[in-house]
Amino acid sequence: MTRIVSVAWGTRVQATGGTNWRRVIARKNGICALSGERVRRGDQIYKLARSSERHNRADEVLLARHVDGILRGKNRHSLSTR
Repeated sequence: MTRIVSVAWGTRVQATGGTNWRRVIARKNGICALSGERVRRGDQIYKLARSSERHNRADEVLLARHVDGILRGKNRHSLSTR
């Protein structure tokens, strides 16, 4: 099971640098920044690992099933929009 992933995303105009995301269990409800789906307390998620950006984006989470699907190549999302 993947514990930490590095993600770079954005548009041609604005892109994030690589950010490290750590796999944890959601402590509260939220929205997946990748899919827009609802995240419920207890879901497996990736959240930003400690970094200088963390305080600005602390509520951003990624549902683990989507990230894991991308890593296995079995998900409708892609790692690149090019």
